[in-house]
Amino acid sequence: MFGPGISQTDLALVKLIKFTETRKAELHLESFNTYIHTQFLFTSTVLAFSDIYSLNTFGRALSAASGRVVQLGAKIYF
Repeated sequence: MFGPGISQTDLALVKLIKFTETRKAELHLESFNTYIHTQFLFTSTVLAFSDIYSLNTFGRALSAASGRVVQLGAKIYF
């Protein structure tokens, strides 16, 4: 069984700041699923005639993956 396709763009910006020859800092800004394409998870494959809920949900995408995630980070080398 094949599920829906995945279309996700991740971006990262990194800035290196040098203070001296051995001391420096790195600043990170990272974004996952930057353009917020909806990522539907696999469809329901349960079909039970004894349960009315499974008849209503068979073949439907019932949930989606998380939206955009952004994280900041910093590293200091000394």
